[in-house]
Amino acid sequence: MPDLLPTFDYLHASAKTMTFYEPRRIPSLLQSEQYADVMMRQNRNPKDPLVKEALQARLSRQEVLKGVKGDFGATFYIDETALHDPTMRSVLDEQLLQLMITSSVPHCHVHIIPSDSFDEDIQTAFGLFEDFDDNSVLVVHTATAMLVLEEANDVAPYLRKLNELRETALDERTSIEKINSPVHL
Repeated sequence: MPDLLPTFDYLHASAKTMTFYEPRRIPSLLQSEQYADVMMRQNRNPKDPLVKEALQARLSRQEVLKGVKGDFGATFYIDETALHDPTMRSVLDEQLLQLMITSSVPHCHVHIIPSDSFDEDIQTAFGLFEDFDDNSVLVVHTATAMLVLEEANDVAPYLRKLNELRETALDERTSIEKINSPVHL
């Protein structure tokens, strides 16, 4: 995965639009430092020295949401279950506050997928990046690898999933209300 990080950084920096779906968790570009730290330590050896380096790289990538270019837009689909994750209880309040702040930024669009709409079809994290020349690249994250897809046949199932997410997702206002709801755990 480290070999692909420059590619991943480039995609973030050159995107006109980005659309993300990470099943059952908060998308990495929206994660608070504490949430990201807990997430990374759950997925790796907690004593691994690369956890700290990976955490800093993730937080640095979030700067793309602050340095906005003209028509830039970022859309995030978040499973409602991520708002209730008991394994993240210690950091969830701060994470939800960060989601509220980010969702108020005009170029960031946060949509909650209701838990009763959960679909087992594609349960792999992915992001669609479109640049200012209308080129599209899809990045798929597996447990052990990151795949960069450009071919229409490879990208098609993920585009179908994005269409399903758009149809089932709450609108932005209702999503913000759901994030701000006092009952999460």
